Amino acid sequence: MFAISQDKRANRLYMFCWLAYFTSYLLRYDYTASLSEILVKEALTESQAGLVTTALFITYAIGQLCSGVLGDRIKPDKLILYGLAVSSLTNLVFPFAQNYVWMTILWAINGFAQAMLWPPMVRIMAECFHGEEYRKAAVNISVACAASTIGIYLLAPLCIRLISWKVLFFLVSAIGTGITILWGSTVPRLTVDGRVQKEKTQTETNEIKSVKIGHLILEAGLIPIFLAIVAQGVIRDGVSSWTPQLLSEYFSLEVSDSILLTVTLPVLTVVALKVSAWINKRFFKNQVKCSLFLFGIALVSFVILIPMGSLHPVIMVGLAGISVSAIHGVNLMLISELPAYFRGYGKVSTVSGVLNTCTYVGSATSTYGFGWLMEHYGSNTMVIAWILSAAAGVVLAVFALRKWTRFMTKSEL
Repeated sequence: MFAISQDKRANRLYMFCWLAYFTSYLLRYDYTASLSEILVKEALTESQAGLVTTALFITYAIGQLCSGVLGDRIKPDKLILYGLAVSSLTNLVFPFAQNYVWMTILWAINGFAQAMLWPPMVRIMAECFHGEEYRKAAVNISVACAASTIGIYLLAPLCIRLISWKVLFFLVSAIGTGITILWGSTVPRLTVDGRVQKEKTQTETNEIKSVKIGHLILEAGLIPIFLAIVAQGVIRDGVSSWTPQLLSEYFSLEVSDSILLTVTLPVLTVVALKVSAWINKRFFKNQVKCSLFLFGIALVSFVILIPMGSLHPVIMVGLAGISVSAIHGVNLMLISELPAYFRGYGKVSTVSGVLNTCTYVGSATSTYGFGWLMEHYGSNTMVIAWILSAAAGVVLAVFALRKWTRFMTKSEL
């Protein structure tokens, strides 16, 4: 898992990146995993509960822009340290919130803190690993997300059944605090290799580093890619957040049972990430072309979900799992792999921040918007919105393909 390079120091640095990102998802998705129980125990409406998550996604999106720019200018390990520390603190305080207004404020703070992790982490990986090593790092860091999601969806029903949803937040906060201390005491000594690698590259690419980000966006065809990533965010977090509620509504399952059944989604995602990476390497060798194929798989799964999903909970989870797994493959292609092509321009963290901002614009839209749709128009309307989002992803990937193909042929991963 962590043997990405022959350089042991670089592998250790990557291991800490993996652990930090794994922990960040625990600190971010504990609310989503316990959402159905919070709706019941705290007497929130679907739109109020969705607003809490929407606040995180909005501040996360804004924070990504700040983190992306800062990540190319200051030590990336410091940004990650501060993000982990603040996120751990907000998770500790969250169970004491008295109403959805305070929940929303705290989760907004958590969103901004979480934004300090991904862009500087991409910069660390891009400076330590190239080519196939970077591809392996990108896949494994995505596996960290899925593994963390599995962990939180297993912990949530356990905490709910034994004590309360609030215990989950205390436990996750303790884990986050431990990783924060470990990161701060160890990682600063390991980042020397990343700076040395950057110095070597900078002398070789000094001329093209003066290219402005706006020019790069147009040259690489990133505008339709940005919009496709918004669609990806709508689907990824919309399906993950609201599938437990769909299961409870259609099949009258206990809240803890519907959450536990939803753990199937990230389990399928782990397999899908490896498969997506293999498909791209074997057949497409192009992140946008592979994303086009994966958006198509999600679209077909959602269309089948309308007539078939209500027949049995396993069928619903299976179809939702196929679609969200394909979308995680899109995330791997466009969020994890694509920014490394901007290494030579000194814009890895900046591009990563903008791309991830687009993801969480979609996520913010989905969590509140789908809650509102379910509240006013029923669950079928939400599934239709998923279909339209996947169709938009297909069309936008087609528009982006030609320019991106030209750009990637002259840039190094």
